[in-house]
Amino acid sequence: MSLWARFDRLYIPEPNSGCWIWIGPSVGNGYGAFCGTYAHRVAWELAYDRIPEGLFVCHKCDAPPCVNPRHLFLGTAKDNQGDSVAKGRKRSAPSPGEKHWKAKLSEKQVWEIRASNKTLSELGKIYGVHLATIGKVKRYKLWTHI
Repeated sequence: MSLWARFDRLYIPEPNSGCWIWIGPSVGNGYGAFCGTYAHRVAWELAYDRIPEGLFVCHKCDAPPCVNPRHLFLGTAKDNQGDSVAKGRKRSAPSPGEKHWKAKLSEKQVWEIRASNKTLSELGKIYGVHLATIGKVKRYKLWTHI
């Protein structure tokens, strides 16, 4: 069976959007997986040509499981980020410190950690974060803005 024939069995057309929704294996973030890579990248190569080094295959439709080549375009990492920002999926820059949606520490705690002589493990238990996070805070790899 040809590569295209195998690929063709792993998506279903969605009539309203025109998306081809991948029903094969996925990589856990909504994107399909096929032959050791992203399914939408394979779709591009089957429909058009090899993807030039350093380029991304981006979605016009913003549907990660879509493998319809007409919904895809090539772009750089910067193009992909810009598209994401323009469509409101991502802010242009993450909020620093406490304002970041994943923040587990406060500025006050960061200062306390940096001033402390306790071990990374002890501090991790006190503040409820992994000791690697404590180490990055102490080395100014995290919370670099303060």
